[in-house]
Amino acid sequence: MAYTNTTQYYNLPQFQDTDKPTWGDINTAFSIIDTAMHNIATSGGITAQEAQAMIDNSLDDAVFYDAVNGTGLTSGEYSKLKIN
Repeated sequence: MAYTNTTQYYNLPQFQDTDKPTWGDINTAFSIIDTAMHNIATSGGITAQEAQAMIDNSLDDAVFYDAVNGTGLTSGEYSKLKIN
């Protein structure tokens, strides 16, 4: 496990400045998000377009780190680079 904490409701990974996320962390989180958003969209809660917009917005904030090669950005490094 390359993350320290999880979110309250869906147990998605939350990274500390020193954590080094893996693709497994990211893929699992996206799978959980995809299923939850599909369930919302098909239950009449939001449209498929609204669900896609939520996914697109979350991807804007994604952080990737290649643990095998030790390249990429940790969440702490990313937070220092992000421009709002």
